[in-house]
Amino acid sequence: FKVEHGLSNSLMLHHVMRFNAADARAAQWYAEIAEIAEIAEIAPLPTEAPCTSDDIDETGLTGLGAEGRVARVRALVAALQRLPTELNLPTRLAQVGVRERDIEGLATQAMMQTRLLPNNPRPVSLDDARALYAAAL
Repeated sequence: FKVEHGLSNSLMLHHVMRFNAADARAAQWYAEIAEIAEIAEIAPLPTEAPCTSDDIDETGLTGLGAEGRVARVRALVAALQRLPTELNLPTRLAQVGVRERDIEGLATQAMMQTRLLPNNPRPVSLDDARALYAAAL
């Protein structure tokens, strides 16, 4: 697929952040980013499940209280989910030519990115990669 790097990031980032928010360290980072960026809680797009408290490991969310930090993580994920729409960019992988039958190949290729995967805050399995691509389809 000939999809620009930035566009592929906009298509996948909120899915990956929702996935990674289950890691306490990542959830803490996301909450801090939302606080620095002054992102307040906003409603998620109606077509996708929001990032819920169940998606977020609250054990690392200390300081301002876990509830407020969870709200910040949800707000950050929702803001990044809305951004492509606001910029009139594609919002689904299908809009750039990816089909369901392509998911297996994309997931397999993603698992070969050995310089990137070790830096992800949460381990990613082949099944996880498939699920992330399916969510973005």
